[in-house]
Amino acid sequence: MIIFNVHHPWCRHELAAGTVYATASIDEPSCLELLSKLNNCSETDILKTTNEWLDGAVNHFAIICKFAGGIVAATDRTASYPVYISKADTQIKISNHAPSLVSDISSLTMDMDGILSLEMAGYTIGQRSAVTGLHRLRPGEACLLNKNRLKYWRYQKYFPNIAIASPSKHNLRKELAETTLSTLDRVRDRANGRQIVIPLSAGMDSRLIVSGLKHLGTKNLVCFSYGLKDNFEAKAAKVIADTLGVEWHFIPLSVRQQRRFYNTPTYQNYLQFTHNYTSTPFQQDLYPLHSMLMSGTIDMDASIVNGNSGDFISGGHIPACIRNMNALTGDTYTKFIDEFIKKHLSLWDSRFTYEQRNRIGNVLRSEIETDGLLDDNMPAYAIWEWLEFVNRQSKYVISGQRIYDYLGFDWELPLWQDAYLDFWSRVPLSMKTNQLLYKGMLLQENWGGVWDRIPINQKAITPRWIIPVRSIAKAACAPFGKKAWHRVEKRFFTYWMDWGGNFAITPYWKLATSIYVARNSVAVHTQPYVERIEAEMYR
Repeated sequence: MIIFNVHHPWCRHELAAGTVYATASIDEPSCLELLSKLNNCSETDILKTTNEWLDGAVNHFAIICKFAGGIVAATDRTASYPVYISKADTQIKISNHAPSLVSDISSLTMDMDGILSLEMAGYTIGQRSAVTGLHRLRPGEACLLNKNRLKYWRYQKYFPNIAIASPSKHNLRKELAETTLSTLDRVRDRANGRQIVIPLSAGMDSRLIVSGLKHLGTKNLVCFSYGLKDNFEAKAAKVIADTLGVEWHFIPLSVRQQRRFYNTPTYQNYLQFTHNYTSTPFQQDLYPLHSMLMSGTIDMDASIVNGNSGDFISGGHIPACIRNMNALTGDTYTKFIDEFIKKHLSLWDSRFTYEQRNRIGNVLRSEIETDGLLDDNMPAYAIWEWLEFVNRQSKYVISGQRIYDYLGFDWELPLWQDAYLDFWSRVPLSMKTNQLLYKGMLLQENWGGVWDRIPINQKAITPRWIIPVRSIAKAACAPFGKKAWHRVEKRFFTYWMDWGGNFAITPYWKLATSIYVARNSVAVHTQPYVERIEAEMYR
């Protein structure tokens, strides 16, 4: 059974051969092609036929196809558009909208490991959600529902292919530049003269997008930045935009303004739109884009293009201690799990018990072992990237695209397109360490002249009033060591220093007096989201 929720960019295609629900990137002829193939093949050939069709479906899409032999559903290689399955009340149902499935379950219960991982990381692990019986397709995953029997399979995996002989550094750098420009060229072609709107920061990824598009001669580029007055991200972005001769807008944010916005119908409706039981709602671009849309600064038919997630795919998230590990066995395996929890499942300092950390460690082990990664004798760094990709990246990070869907925009993720995934899967660890290949290519190409003179992520403290107060506190903490200072800074100062005012969803006094210290703003957005889910369970 399919429960479909009509919202941008999903479409329903009612055809004589069946019904297809798909994102806008899958057009009606493609749907008809798939239906025709499925209706003309035997039951044993359904998986093969589906895989052949999926091989030709590129970049970002999701599909739910009802045909004579059952229902096939699939996500793209990054799960950029989620698909959900519920197995409850003796019936299996599929939807593009998790709340529609949950509201149809007669007896709701929480998946306690799902809730725990959501609290610890801001997202769940693997297929699971916060609700028992509700699952989410993983990146590159498909399923077949036939006579109330469900079969999952992975038709694609993003995984470092360590067996491939690597080209020379020179050839890799040249290929990366060519792959980047050809990917951006396709983005330009699909925009077809419409505005391309880019959230621009002080880092490398968004700078790559705008400088590469400008290098290709793209017209109608619009960049924007936001946050506290004089924040380092916006100051660098303005210099980049001015150097490139690209239109740039700054949307000021403050703790007070954000606090007001979190209480508006626009924000509350967005929370309902993006509600999925698998990740904390990503909200950073919502107010700036909504503000520019309402003021007419950007067009309704604009295409939003961001730089997610170049820092991850180019090797920037592999810790030094993991690079030197080989296959996961014995104490090495334990250390790997401990490091992953420390990096990705520690939203609150000292909050989670040994028992909770052990439970979530077992969940991570189960994910690794179920996918057969230990049997393949994979090096630790490859498993680390795989774990982050199928969980944090494909759930929390990529959920930022729901902002664009909610506001009715088309969007592109150039650095998550198939050509980029294919390229980086062939790059050896030596070229990913400290993003050596990525940084080297960008500095050498120097598109638009914004790479050799404008610093990358040169941080500065804002607002200015907090600088002397913070300095006094830091001096007072000096006898107690760096760890004590960092806890004081996070507890009392980060709330005001966060460049986007993202902590404002929770009163300052509540965080300052809490026995736990928030690692970042994701923690303070996750807590009310978990409480919302728990309230649903017990209403």
